[in-house]
Amino acid sequence: MGKRKLHDASYFTCDWTGLPMLKSNCYMPVWDAEGKMSKKGSFASWECMLAFATNATDTDYDRAAAHVKAMVGTAVKPADTYKNLQWFGGDLTWRQYEKAYEAMLVPLEVVRLKANGSVDSVIVHENAFEYGYGNYLTVPAIETPRNAEIMNTTRKTKHKDSELCIAFYPGKNGLPLNTEASQMFKMQIYGDVIILGQHKELCHKARYRYADFTLQHYHDLLLPKRKREKAMEQVEYSDLKTSMQQALNVVEARSSSSAREPSALAQGAAMPPFDGKELAAVAVAMRPAKVQAVAA
Repeated sequence: MGKRKLHDASYFTCDWTGLPMLKSNCYMPVWDAEGKMSKKGSFASWECMLAFATNATDTDYDRAAAHVKAMVGTAVKPADTYKNLQWFGGDLTWRQYEKAYEAMLVPLEVVRLKANGSVDSVIVHENAFEYGYGNYLTVPAIETPRNAEIMNTTRKTKHKDSELCIAFYPGKNGLPLNTEASQMFKMQIYGDVIILGQHKELCHKARYRYADFTLQHYHDLLLPKRKREKAMEQVEYSDLKTSMQQALNVVEARSSSSAREPSALAQGAAMPPFDGKELAAVAVAMRPAKVQAVAA
């Protein structure tokens, strides 16, 4: 449906739901025969776009879904049919329809950093933090534990407009101090910690979505970079230099074993001694020209 103008105002219309939007941020990726991608259509969300893409071939849908996952950092499921909306004869308002696709369960791959320092990968659902952490975090052994919390950090991920979040039981909750996590996130953390991504995406409105954070991400982003190897000590350098010089001396000795003195190689005949006339001619030839002229 694309861009429209009404009452001197321009707006876009979602090609799946018909929702009017001030901006068009979600699109249908299409590839030509040469593999070049172009953006087609206007959609209220990536879920709406994938619902629209279900009418395409399986190959086109899979490529579109992979493109969206690369954009937002996690898999996305398509929205329900537009026929559920009230303006198409259904029972749902737009907010109900939107809330339904935002609440769909999508497995996430996250990192769990335990209090004992071990690290592993965990598969959780996107809204697992809303319903409890019993399967993912060690629960404090106290009568009325505080609920686990999810907190934003200032650390960025490799995805654009994404940052890291951590989930843990706050405060001194009876669990051991997680030294590694405390140093990593500059705060005291007791017990296990789950690390995941959070992506800010622009649909028809600003929206946040939890994203995958794998062990590879953990090693690349959070662990300290490998330090430069320590330089040699002076004694080690001297020993290495001496051994290299000795090896070079052996090679040079082997190469020059058949060499002879330069004097031994001179084989020219001995010249006879000069007589007086020859010496006189040489002396005259070496005198300056002015002296020769006076003598003449």
